Amino acid sequence: MYIHGGGCVVGTPWFFVDHHALLVERFDAMRRDRLNGRDDGGSGAEGLAVFSPDYPLAPEHRHPAAVEAVFEAYCWLVDEVGVEEVFVGECKLYMCVCASVFVRVG
Repeated sequence: MYIHGGGCVVGTPWFFVDHHALLVERFDAMRRDRLNGRDDGGSGAEGLAVFSPDYPLAPEHRHPAAVEAVFEAYCWLVDEVGVEEVFVGECKLYMCVCASVFVRVG
């Protein structure tokens, strides 16, 4: 799950589509590294996807609206694919949103 940037006031997941493709490439490279270069019969990035939820922006929506929306998206994603399949990342200052989600998860 990738939380897009924009300072909580601008941006959409669609703005970062090129970045999403780069993330898939990087995760696939990490998978291959974990296998020590062995071919596991997989076709590269097969099965990898980036889920980037949209969330309410300020000033129309005050804090913690973005955190709540991202948390709800995280819970939905975990229900769909399982917690062991979800990695949460962010763009620059959104570490606070990521951290807030994990504080709520416990």
